[in-house]
Amino acid sequence: MVGKGLQSAQDQAQAAGFYNLTSHDDLGRSRMQVLDRNWKVCSQTPKAGEQPTDVKVDFGAVKLEEDCPAKDEGAVQDPGSTMPNSTSPPSVVVLRVIDGDTLEMRGDGRVLPKNTVARVRLLEIDTPERGACFADNATARTATLLPPGSRVRAERDVELTDRYDRYLLYVWNEQGTFVNESLVRSGHAEAVLYPPNDKYWPRISDAEDAAQQAGAGLWTACHQQPETSITPPDSSAPDTPARPDLPDGPPAGAPDVDCSDLSGPVWVGPDDPHRLDRDGDGIGCEAN
Repeated sequence: MVGKGLQSAQDQAQAAGFYNLTSHDDLGRSRMQVLDRNWKVCSQTPKAGEQPTDVKVDFGAVKLEEDCPAKDEGAVQDPGSTMPNSTSPPSVVVLRVIDGDTLEMRGDGRVLPKNTVARVRLLEIDTPERGACFADNATARTATLLPPGSRVRAERDVELTDRYDRYLLYVWNEQGTFVNESLVRSGHAEAVLYPPNDKYWPRISDAEDAAQQAGAGLWTACHQQPETSITPPDSSAPDTPARPDLPDGPPAGAPDVDCSDLSGPVWVGPDDPHRLDRDGDGIGCEAN
């Protein structure tokens, strides 16, 4: 990857299956790579050659307008040290994994309010609802990538919060893994776009294409249920009961909502855009 732009190097490494990525200032000035596209790769560890995909890859980088040094003057980071793409060590703390795409975190005063417990919804992805096929697997995978007590880097898009007061974020863990993309690429989540938050949509949608082609995770574990055939109504059947007195469920087009975000059952009708109705009776989140 030497000679490539840092962003291109990271993208190509991930496309080849390498996700344990980090970077450092090759001039030894301890500068962090805030904008990957403004940096270029001067050195890499390990050196070029065939490597197992679980190896940690460290890129030594300088600004685009700078010359690469004769030798790497910056120390290669050890596992668990400060992650790339941040002006200082990440200090948003994971408190609890609610499900595959929803967490509680403690803010650091940047994207999330300082020392405030905030509910975070991972952007541009959707994991199965609790009780659905592969939901437990997705939750377990998220807990592996973002274990409680770990520190992360969080990034917002155009809209920071939704109508449920959830913070809509992209998250990188302590190893520098882009968690939103990683969950999609491994088949633990689907790629879902809710404009205007679309900053990383090309990367995440490409990750879904790769997961589908590989039959990863839910793409083979969860077979789609056949559609129920429609039969003419039986004139002798009793009238359909009136709609229950329940609040309307979340509308289509809003960032995906799980039952954990709602205080009680809601009326979703036959459309059910957020897949909250497991038994098809028009009522979502009955377990609430």
